[in-house]
Amino acid sequence: MIECDLQPRLPVEAGSTCNLPAAAVRLVLRGCVQGVGLRPWLVRLAREHGLAGRVFNSPLGAVAEVCGSDAAVRDFACRVRALREGWPGLASVECSALEPWVDRSLVILASDGATAPQTAIPLDRATCATCLREITEQSARRAGDPFVSCVDCGPRYSVLAALPYERSRTSLQSFVLCESCRREYLSIDDRRFHAETIGCPRCGPRLVCRRAGKSAVLHTSAQAIAAAAAALVQGQIVALLGLGGYQLLVDACRADSVERLRKLKRRPAKPLAVMFADVAAAERCVQLDDAERRVLTSGANPIVVVRQRPLAPIAAAVTQGLPTLGIFLPTTALHRLLLAAVDRPLVVTSGNREGDPIVFHPAQAPAEIDPLADLVLEHDRPILRPIDDSVVQVIAGRQMVLRAGRGLAPVSLELPEGPALLAVGGQQKVAVALAGSRQAYLGPHLGDLDTPSMRQRFAEQVVALEQLAGVAPAAIVHDLHPDYFSTRWAAQQPAPTIAVQHHHAHVAAALADLNRGADEVAGAVWDGTGWGTDGTVWGGELLCARCDGFRRVASVRLFPLWGGELAVRQPWRVAAALLADALGPAAAQAWPFSPAARDGVQALLRMSSRTRDRLLSSSVGRLFDAVACLVLGHETSAYEGEAAVRLEAAAAGSGQRGAGPYSWAWEADGELVRWDWRPLVHEIVSEVQRGVAPGQVAMRFHRTLAEMLLTAVEHCSGLPLVLSGGVFQNRLLVELIIERAAESGVEVTWPCRTPINDGGLALGQLAVARAQTCGAAAMQRERG
Repeated sequence: MIECDLQPRLPVEAGSTCNLPAAAVRLVLRGCVQGVGLRPWLVRLAREHGLAGRVFNSPLGAVAEVCGSDAAVRDFACRVRALREGWPGLASVECSALEPWVDRSLVILASDGATAPQTAIPLDRATCATCLREITEQSARRAGDPFVSCVDCGPRYSVLAALPYERSRTSLQSFVLCESCRREYLSIDDRRFHAETIGCPRCGPRLVCRRAGKSAVLHTSAQAIAAAAAALVQGQIVALLGLGGYQLLVDACRADSVERLRKLKRRPAKPLAVMFADVAAAERCVQLDDAERRVLTSGANPIVVVRQRPLAPIAAAVTQGLPTLGIFLPTTALHRLLLAAVDRPLVVTSGNREGDPIVFHPAQAPAEIDPLADLVLEHDRPILRPIDDSVVQVIAGRQMVLRAGRGLAPVSLELPEGPALLAVGGQQKVAVALAGSRQAYLGPHLGDLDTPSMRQRFAEQVVALEQLAGVAPAAIVHDLHPDYFSTRWAAQQPAPTIAVQHHHAHVAAALADLNRGADEVAGAVWDGTGWGTDGTVWGGELLCARCDGFRRVASVRLFPLWGGELAVRQPWRVAAALLADALGPAAAQAWPFSPAARDGVQALLRMSSRTRDRLLSSSVGRLFDAVACLVLGHETSAYEGEAAVRLEAAAAGSGQRGAGPYSWAWEADGELVRWDWRPLVHEIVSEVQRGVAPGQVAMRFHRTLAEMLLTAVEHCSGLPLVLSGGVFQNRLLVELIIERAAESGVEVTWPCRTPINDGGLALGQLAVARAQTCGAAAMQRERG
């Protein structure tokens, strides 16, 4: 434990002028105010103004109470209020007058932690440029320190035991500071003043390496890094205990190493991310625009999906033929030192087999990590909250989150006041969300709930988030789909449950992300699967929606989903269904599928003619799968969305940006308008049979979707268009929609802090349930 005198009362320095108190003020700063160096900044600002007072964490946020001359206090308050313009995540500053006091000290007080804070959870930050320079200075005390950090960088959420964020509530509390580190921590002029993760090679965590399958330590410190670098250069796999869990590393330029990693990890096709030492090294392999460069170098340090240069030396097995590459910069000083030692880019991927949660505890490593690696590089700083890397892309200069993990999650937002709620998301890309009276949290990415280990991690995440936020939910919000594990889990809990329609939750998540919770929008929600209110599988929807309700305006013409969930991994099933519906069963039978798929088509056609219990879908995600099968011959997918990704790549590389759309029609279905895709299938089949280039057909398909959506939006009376759902991860499609919307004067937006796919679903479930609960309460008050 840290001695209590690490939180001393700091006297104003001799020679400074603390005027006779004439005024005093209390400022409460809400939002992302912990783990960002705000308290040290407030103390320095108060000293600059000659003020006395105290700064501390409270349940509401960061608090500064200062007194001094009237002019100095007013100027201090103005400077703090102005922070909202430049301090990311600062939600509000509330100011109230206090009675002046005589005490002339200036102090950061420790929190008593008696009440659960209603404030943002601090996020892990990549090692800053200043600390990275420090580890290269041979004369510096922290030269070569793989765990260097300061008030601006280092672990936060991953080492946090409880709020507020103070060293005594982190896993660093067991590391007793040496005298040099104590002086830095206590010095108001030091950049490590109240840096809660402070340490050095003398008093901080210890780095070791060992052979996989062995417990004996081979090397420590710099020798451990050198051994790991040598293993990587030799083509071996290194398991590294990073900031949020174990990672698996190989030389990104060696195809044999990458293929072996894929085999051991059981990840045959999904692209892998590559870490570069710096931006200059990255730009030798990828193309970056200014917006991508800003996101790449931000403290959040996400993986950014960008365009790969044609002659980049990255092994083809990394991307499996796709033109884009997920890249990121060193997360920690350990990563930076290792990259400097190998002098080449490294594949860095999560330490787990595909479908299992990331491994984060050294006790798990012998059974779960050692079989995947040759050498293990680990440390003794406990990870309390496992978290995977974030993944984003930039479209039209604006960030789109594909996976919210380290540096971006937990996402903290404010919702209308109401009862405490837990939301459990769906089945794929799950993250859980929790709302207290006003503060809401969307937890980090977990993954798909298809395996026992992932379901166990899901249950653990629920408990961990509730404990961290200090919230006991009064109800659990879940998806309508009866077969989702999260739905079944919710039903087994003692709390009452609230069901929210999948696509309504998508729009509500975007509204909460955009701080437009009271607005009505035209919500385009295109994805693979979402249980509709009519017993069909929705996925191509245009909704006029607010958080408290929605009206379904337009949708895709229904088609049979032969095999149900099997169709996700076997696109030939959807392709055959579309052919049979648009051109007749004979066309499906005659299509040149592979022998195995052709046999399946025959069986499905016979079965389809005998049953009325077909599962029907309006999913645009499945339409992408079907067109990829017809155009590219992509009959099976190794991961969800692979067919769509390959179709986008074919279109983007075609050079046919100006290609016109295919034909389509509208058909009425009660008050709903449905997009009839059958004319499009007719024309695609015709072009494929005539030998038109696949890329040109793929581009025309993308153009058709953009045209169709903007035509449908005309039914929404000028409402702004909000995009949500996994289909809109397609960069080309979104760019075409933006181009078309500009011609029509339609505003287009999407969530930029939370995932556009099902990773944001739980936040939307919270927003819908909270809005409906508040609406019901208001109606009851009116009746009363």
